[in-house]
Amino acid sequence: GELYDEIGQRLIQNPDGTFTTDDGNFLRFKFNNTTIHFVNHTVNKLWENGSESSVEVQLLQDGTPYGTPVELNDANAWTYTWQQLDDSYTWSVVEVNIPEGYQSTTVVSADGLTTTITNTKLVTPAVEDPANPTDTTVTPNKRGESVKTSDSFNALAWSLILGTSFVSILFTMYIRRKIQNEHS
Repeated sequence: GELYDEIGQRLIQNPDGTFTTDDGNFLRFKFNNTTIHFVNHTVNKLWENGSESSVEVQLLQDGTPYGTPVELNDANAWTYTWQQLDDSYTWSVVEVNIPEGYQSTTVVSADGLTTTITNTKLVTPAVEDPANPTDTTVTPNKRGESVKTSDSFNALAWSLILGTSFVSILFTMYIRRKIQNEHS
């Protein structure tokens, strides 16, 4: 039962519990006791406008997958709690595969111990089948009536403006010639 240090010197235990080497040097040991605190992390799954039969969620330790994915479904009331997790890490949860047609949002509680993942079913507008239109009302055009277009050209108004301008020009030319003939 003799004790030796890492370089092979024999250690002698003193009555007070300390150790010295053969040459009388005291050895000092530093112990760093840390207490690990444990936490639980709960995930809740919510659905808006629909639901699926199950989903898988993955616990993350400082952003890295930890353990195996857990299935959430009606049988476990869409919730799960991981227990006895070392609180010196940051724990979070992600959904493994978001079902098609859903948008997922994740909310973490202020204390960081509960994650709620909500999947909202995306509403897609109904696309009308061109082969079977829903509105089949056809209003026939009256015979002899022209088809309305986006052109708002009023031929009568423009004809009046053009005619008035032409008459004004002719009148002006007549007056000028008359004045020139009187001065000549």
